[in-house]
Amino acid sequence: MNAQAGYVPPTGGGPNTGPPPGYRSVGGTGQDPPPAPDRTGPVGGGGGRVMYFHKPADALAPDTPPDAGAVAMAAPAGPAGVPDVPAPTPGALPPPTRATVADRPIPAPEVAFTPPILPTPVPLPFAPTAAQPPAPAQPFPSEPAPRPEDLKKPPPGVTELPKPAQIFRMYDDATLRRFILEAVAERLNAAEQVRKPGEKKKEYKPEDLAPFPPLPAVTPPGVVYAPKTEKLPPGKMVYEPMFVIHRRLHFEEKNAERYGWDFGFIQPFVSTISFYKNALLWPNSLASGFEVGFWDTSAGKCLPGSPTPYYLYPPGLTITGVLAEASVVTGTVALTHPARLLIGVGAPP
Repeated sequence: MNAQAGYVPPTGGGPNTGPPPGYRSVGGTGQDPPPAPDRTGPVGGGGGRVMYFHKPADALAPDTPPDAGAVAMAAPAGPAGVPDVPAPTPGALPPPTRATVADRPIPAPEVAFTPPILPTPVPLPFAPTAAQPPAPAQPFPSEPAPRPEDLKKPPPGVTELPKPAQIFRMYDDATLRRFILEAVAERLNAAEQVRKPGEKKKEYKPEDLAPFPPLPAVTPPGVVYAPKTEKLPPGKMVYEPMFVIHRRLHFEEKNAERYGWDFGFIQPFVSTISFYKNALLWPNSLASGFEVGFWDTSAGKCLPGSPTPYYLYPPGLTITGVLAEASVVTGTVALTHPARLLIGVGAPP
């Protein structure tokens, strides 16, 4: 293709005479382009004519017809290839792929529409007037309160409870049947009192009612009833106490060792004082076992780690323990300082 850079040749059917006079390409040198060559005369080096056309680089056929007066493009010598695709016309819609269906008029319905028949309103016997205010509500006539003397006192069996002796009494079969028949006869007589005046009333007695059917004999006469539980072995049950029995803890500090009390950096001093106190009272704690026992239990104590207050526990002195404690102290002093026990002797200490 012979075309000036930046210039698009015309797409009409006239000859391509090049860019117009005074055209300057974008980014060019600013000089006028050379005149377009003669496309109708013969070209040196050949005896035919040259056809000028415009074809994009990625197209198979030119998108413009050849110039007027030029020779038609010769068919290729090789085998026939894919036929040329017609160039799309800018602004034109593609041809329809199927035939357009013509609009047909909507046919009129065969049955004519018949409006529904509405009932004829019944004329009112009077002309409607303006809305009247609602009539005030009339209070319902209340019955007069009955007088105390008109009230009928209920029978004692309705308002009074039976005595405990009647509730927890165990009757034999004959007595229980007689009481049932008497209750039934009493209810029947109360029903007879409701009859209208003039009607014959009947009085029922327990003897007139149908008796209970006799019970068949389960065992021969003279056999003494023996329950099955008499032959069963006695039941056994294992009861485990909810406390622990252990030897007495003579040097236990309950607040710190059992319940977790801690005074920080002064706790060692508190524990030391508690140990020396327990060591001083150890003879009393040992001798108290002859009086209260050499065993201790967790019954009545809180579980280890329970949040309990800081208690000051008593030393637990007993008569036996005090005598043993005095004997140990006196014997220790006698062994270490025997002269102090002698009265009236002026021996030096």
